[in-house]
Amino acid sequence: MKIILLKKCKQGGIGNIVSVKDGFARNYLIPRGFAQRATQLNLDEFERRRQVLEMVENELLISAEAKRNQLGHASITLVREASRDMKLYGAISQRDIVNAIYENYGIEIDPDNIIIPYKLKEVGVINDIQIKLHHDVIIPLQLNILPQESK
Repeated sequence: MKIILLKKCKQGGIGNIVSVKDGFARNYLIPRGFAQRATQLNLDEFERRRQVLEMVENELLISAEAKRNQLGHASITLVREASRDMKLYGAISQRDIVNAIYENYGIEIDPDNIIIPYKLKEVGVINDIQIKLHHDVIIPLQLNILPQESK
């Protein structure tokens, strides 16, 4: 299916006409506002809206860069209950990380923007987590998971 990109993403920049699988376009890109079908009517409408879309994209990039400057090399610490062999009783979620970032830095981030490559179920220092603030602004996050002290 041929689509027009309305936002910058992995497939290309604003206004690019790309060909993607039908299901990917119908189930992901179009419903989330990343694209629309590349019909002549939609092309004409896009050209009328191009300047506004580019301005919105630029504002999102500026906002993401400001958050990156506030976070710097972000590092957060979470204390969780763990077994004697240092396995957590529950995995760390994106929501846990977002809440800790808000508590430490005062910055609100969408949980979907936290990229966790695997389940976090052990005590230790994790360096594989990323915060995707914008398609062009991805920052690393160091997560320290400590065991909760026994009472």
